[in-house]
Amino acid sequence: MARTHKTAHIKAQMAERARQEEEARRKVVCACIRSQRSQALQDARDSRASQYGPHATTEAFKAQHDSWSLLDVSLQEYMEATRQKIVIAEVIHVGRRNADLCKQVRFLGLQDSEIPLVPDKWEPYQRKYICTHGWKERERSTGKRTSHKLRRTECPFQMLDQVVMRRCGTWGIVMKRKVYSHNHPVSDGIYRSYPDIRQVPVGSALMPGIELLVDADAGTSSIYNYIRENSNHRV
Repeated sequence: MARTHKTAHIKAQMAERARQEEEARRKVVCACIRSQRSQALQDARDSRASQYGPHATTEAFKAQHDSWSLLDVSLQEYMEATRQKIVIAEVIHVGRRNADLCKQVRFLGLQDSEIPLVPDKWEPYQRKYICTHGWKERERSTGKRTSHKLRRTECPFQMLDQVVMRRCGTWGIVMKRKVYSHNHPVSDGIYRSYPDIRQVPVGSALMPGIELLVDADAGTSSIYNYIRENSNHRV
């Protein structure tokens, strides 16, 4: 009986030692995995920083506007002044906003006149603006343009503007969220390299001369030279 008890005790000790060794091995493996993941994340950050350059922070955009048309003018001036290309990423229409308001419990059973519905003339209710480098990756099957991917860096820059009833009792457009940081360089050279920035506006003073050159069957190089000599457009 004594030998049997001693044998059982030895087996128990061996089992406990094996369990401890396995636990120690598991901890080492987990630590190695965490270290590898941390290094991979750091490598990804370093690679992105190397590819896109240092972060850039731009000045703030005007926080309030009296109409979307005035905001559009301010945005154009803001892009020109800060050398950013900003685009509309998402739009929420007035109809959707009003439908959501009517579904809220606090407004159930009330007349439209008792609900703070957004007037139709303020269409749209909300716009989300992003940097042209901030488009999310899209599946090819969506049928949407894939050209955004060419300069996609998942830039965090964004501005969210909404139509709201202001404290003074009038409707207006107010900035609700903003991030003015970019994860890529922002410069005059980059700004002027964007195709839609390089394009000569229809109302430009250059258009009559361009039209004359086109009517005269002038070559593309002649038209480009005319634009370069008479403006700061990069073509």
